[in-house]
Amino acid sequence: MAKCSSSADRIVISQTTAAQTATRRNASLCIAVVYPTTAPMGYNTVAMKLGSIITLVLVLAGIAFTVRAFVANTSPYVKVAQLETRGQNVHLPLKPLQETAQFDIKTMTLTFEGEDETGRVKVVYPKGKPNNFEAATQVVVIGSYKDGVFYAEDMLVKCPSKYQGETQTARN
Repeated sequence: MAKCSSSADRIVISQTTAAQTATRRNASLCIAVVYPTTAPMGYNTVAMKLGSIITLVLVLAGIAFTVRAFVANTSPYVKVAQLETRGQNVHLPLKPLQETAQFDIKTMTLTFEGEDETGRVKVVYPKGKPNNFEAATQVVVIGSYKDGVFYAEDMLVKCPSKYQGETQTARN
């Protein structure tokens, strides 16, 4: 152990088995500070560098996974004429032809034809008939095209607005 010295500002350090002890005599009071013999964890230790590398790898993997999932789940809007070349996982906006609509209650499959300015296509939707399908002015079917038929996995139905046809002055 270190001893307090007689001079007021003198620091005496002696090596002990557990720690280094610094003592300083200030007036008649002796203050002892114990410093550990091992180096404190700092920015240059191997554990700190390894932790930073692991964190960086995990962050980059998370970013890569997010980008991959985003790209895999995006699908472009196409026209009927483009279905032959881009028939996998696309959005297809159509005007449904109500006179061609058929609903099979046993299989819950809705079959109808829709058209846009470039052509006409048969659509098969296996998830039932949406409640507002008869009033729809436009539908957006999401799915894929195969052998002349568009197989829709999902359908967004757009109905006319209750304000359609009103003049701007009547609403103000």
